[in-house]
Order: sequence, then structure tokens, then C-alpha cells
Amino acid sequence: MKLKRLIWPAVIIVILSAAAAWKLSSNKNVMAANAAIANKKSTVFPVTVVSPRNETLSRNIEINGRFTPIHHLDLVTEAAGRVTSIALRNGDVVQKGQTVVQLDNEQINIDLTQARATLAQAQMDLENYTEMLKRNAVNKQEVNNARLAVVNAETRVATLKRQLKATSIVSTVSGTVNNMSLEVGSFVTVGNLVARIADLSSLKMIVKLQPHEVVSVSKGQKVRIVPDMYTNSSFTGTVTSIGTIADGARKYDVEITLQNNAKTPLLSGMTGNAFFEFGGNRTAMVIPGKCLVGSVQDPHVYIVENGKAVLKSISIGTMQNDLVEVVSGVDPTQQVVESGQLNLANGSQIQIIK
Repeated sequence: MKLKRLIWPAVIIVILSAAAAWKLSSNKNVMAANAAIANKKSTVFPVTVVSPRNETLSRNIEINGRFTPIHHLDLVTEAAGRVTSIALRNGDVVQKGQTVVQLDNEQINIDLTQARATLAQAQMDLENYTEMLKRNAVNKQEVNNARLAVVNAETRVATLKRQLKATSIVSTVSGTVNNMSLEVGSFVTVGNLVARIADLSSLKMIVKLQPHEVVSVSKGQKVRIVPDMYTNSSFTGTVTSIGTIADGARKYDVEITLQNNAKTPLLSGMTGNAFFEFGGNRTAMVIPGKCLVGSVQDPHVYIVENGKAVLKSISIGTMQNDLVEVVSGVDPTQQVVESGQLNLANGSQIQIIK
């Protein structure tokens, strides 16, 4: 009896503990389910929308581009050796034919002096053998051997002259020195990049135009260019090349060349706007510029489909007065997300607010 009285309380404690554990587990499951519901509800994002509309736009084209030099040169070594002197540094102006870097040529000069002496001796021997042949003092084979010695000596001298010339690294264009990284005493091998020479007296700008834009442009057309660095100044450029093959974004490269000037000097890599001026207006479908997601090179927008935001690629044209011309990808019957895109992903649940 005493044993039974001891066992029953223990059994009751075990049963109560199991019941408490089951209750806690059940509560956790309920809380997890409630959290999932709450999370599901929180994925509905408020947005504002607009529909594409027709707008009167100027026929003029304004587009951004980057300036690059028309003439540039990668100066590389044609010989191996130790650098003994450097005439110019980054930013210095170099003239065509000017030596930029000099390599050690002491041994080549010694070899060339010896080779010239050998050549002079070989020429004298050939003259002597030729005279002796007239007197039958030598045979023709000996004269031929002397003539071959002259040819070999001449070849040796020519080779050493080329090697000597290669120790002077000379710019073949006028321009500005860039990317110079050598130091006196450093050793270079054949093909090492010494510097990049950029002729900044004339530059080019390559812009990308839509099909309906590029057909209006012609070679020789004058283009007004306003650099981002000098917004109060303008340059006159000339269309020199029009691409005939579209890139992946269905745009065509148009190359514009212009002359640099000393008052507002342009550098390679600077950007600016090119203005193609035709006059008159046209009608085009537009959306606000803030609808765009991503870059103007790869533009996308979110459109509304069945209460969801669907990311869609579009093709755009000109941008005027905060409006973007839509060439293809959406139509006036669709709704485009104008604000609230920050937290959206493709397929996000959305709620349109006024």
C-alpha cells in the first residue's frame, strides 16, 4: 500500500507535465500561423499608378554621351632592358617623334662600333681580292667569300642599328601622357606598356539613338554639344559616322567629332549632352520619368496585372520635361506604377492608392 501511495503522485506529475508541454507546443503553432498570416498581409504594398498618354514633343533630340580621343596610342617596348631616363610624366604634353623613355644601350653601342669596324675591314678585303682576281692572284671563290663577309657584316650592323633604335621609346603621335608607371632603374621586357598617349586636340562623342531618331540624322550634320563640366559653354560637333547595326537595346551608334579648345578644355571620359536640332513638334506616347526602374540603358517599369506588380522591359526614346517617350513595351490601356517601387519585386501584391 505504501508503494502505491508513492507511485500515484509521480504518475500524476508526469501526466500534468506532458499536458503542459502539449499546450505550449500548440500555442507555438498558433503563434507561428498568426505570424505567417501577418507576414502575408504585410507584403501588400501601396502604390500610385499612371497610364501612358500621348504628348506633343519637340522633334529635337537631346542625348548624353562621353568624350573620348580620336587619336590615341599605346606606347609599348620593342626591346628589353633597364630604364635609364624618363623624359615625361603623366599629364605632360608629348610631340610626335619625341623620346619618352630611354633604355640602357651601352652594350649595343659597343657592339655596333665593333660591327662597323668589321664591315669596314670586310669592304677593304673585298676590294683587295677583286684587284687580285684581275691579276689571277686569287680565285673567284675567294672573292665570293669576301663578298659574303661584307653582306654578313652589313646585316650585323643593320640589326644592331634596329636594336639601338628600339632602346629609345618614341611617341608616334602628339598628345598627353597617361598611365605612365615606369621608374628609372626598372627593367622592362618586350611588349611592356610604357604609357598611353591621347591626342586631346580633337575628340569624339558616341551617342545611341532609337531607330526613329537615327533615320533623321545624316553625315555632316552639325550638332550642338554642351559639356556637363561647362554648362554655360557649347561646342559645335559634326556627325562623322552612323551605325547600321543595332545593339542589344535596339539602338544605333552615332559618332560626333569636335575640336577641343583652351578656354574650356575637355578631357577623355567627361560627359555632355548632344542636341540634334530639327525644328517642329511630334506626338509621342510618354510616362513620367520616375516610373523607370533601373537605368536608361536597360529601362524597366512595373505594370499592374491582377493586383500584382509585373516587371516589364520597355524601349524608350527621348526625355523631355521629366517625361520619357515610350517606344514599345506598354500601351495606353495599361497601368504603370509611378511611386512605391522601392520595395517591389516582380509579382509583389500591390494596392493602388489615390
